[in-house]
Amino acid sequence: MTFQIPEPGGDDPANRFEFLDRKGKTHSMPKLEFLPAGASEYLEGVNSGTIPDPGLTSFLKAFMAKAEPKIAAVVDGLSRDQLAALRDEWNRVSRVTEGESSASDGS
Repeated sequence: MTFQIPEPGGDDPANRFEFLDRKGKTHSMPKLEFLPAGASEYLEGVNSGTIPDPGLTSFLKAFMAKAEPKIAAVVDGLSRDQLAALRDEWNRVSRVTEGESSASDGS
């Protein structure tokens, strides 16, 4: 029997984080556990230093747009505090906790 690659988990509505923009339009992004490969690679690259750190505002805009390209224009118009609030709620809804760094494994 031939293996069929399943649909991405981030496409399932249960695995998405929804939010309203200032005009009341609903948008959604995959929860952090279900990020597309491009968003994960960008995050890993910035964290490891292989991609120069663009600063918080630029990082959040790029990361969110890579997580869901349809919201690029929405996040591009947000201020730093709005982006941080959106990030915090996305983290909360995704139930992601900050883990220890690999450097702390030996301590």
